[in-house]
Formats: sequence, structure tokens, C-alpha cells
Amino acid sequence: MESSVDHFQPKSAHPHLAYEWGNYRLAHSKINGYKGSNQGVLDPFHIQAGWFILDFANCHVRSNPAVSHIIRAQVEQTIRILHLNSDDSLVQFRFSLVRNYSKNHIDMEFLKTYYPFIAVELARQGLEQSIKGTIP
Repeated sequence: MESSVDHFQPKSAHPHLAYEWGNYRLAHSKINGYKGSNQGVLDPFHIQAGWFILDFANCHVRSNPAVSHIIRAQVEQTIRILHLNSDDSLVQFRFSLVRNYSKNHIDMEFLKTYYPFIAVELARQGLEQSIKGTIP
């Protein structure tokens, strides 16, 4: 996965933050492109555990129905703006990680280190062991 550094608050709207370390985020290049100068995306530094969930049936990212309707709307807007489900290559990448975990090609430590959202969701949904060997 190709990464890039993103100005979370766009330089065009906040030029005074252009060289502030606190405004930089490491992002997947494609997601960075989708975000562009949009300011309607949740800041990864402020997202709380459980706001986003992963539907392992189709590897789509969803908003957690247990959070407030205000947070749910912000999560859904972030998912839309960043094309987390509409860009099939992003969905397929998540699926390949889950499949490789299921086949024991990668382990939980790898997921925790590089793809913590998937690791957390496997654990939260109690799938750490039961998903093993289930995906061809």
C-alpha cells in the first residue's frame, strides 16, 4: 500500500498550518487524493474506538449503530468522502488482509502493527480464531 503525508487541515484553507507537524497525517495515497482539501473528514487523531466497525461479510467499513446519531453521521460522511466502500480496490485490499490472516499467511501481530483497525475488529467480533481456515 502506497503511503503519503497529508496536511489534515488543507493548506489552501489553513496556510498558517502548512509547516506545523501537528497537521501532518500519514495516509494511503489514494485516500489522501479522495480527501483533497475537504474538511468534512474525521481526524484520525480524534476518532474514538468503536466509531467505525468492519463488516467481515463484505469488508465494508460502517458506522457503529451504538454511537450517537451525530457521530454516526460524521463517520458515514468520512466513509463517503474517502470512498472507503465505493472504491473496490480498497475493499479488496481489506479482504486480502483478512483472507491472508484466515490462511495463516499473516498473524495477529502483523495486523496489530500495520492494520490495527482490522485487528481490533477481529478481536471485538470474537473472530480471531473462528475465522481461521474459513476463507479459500
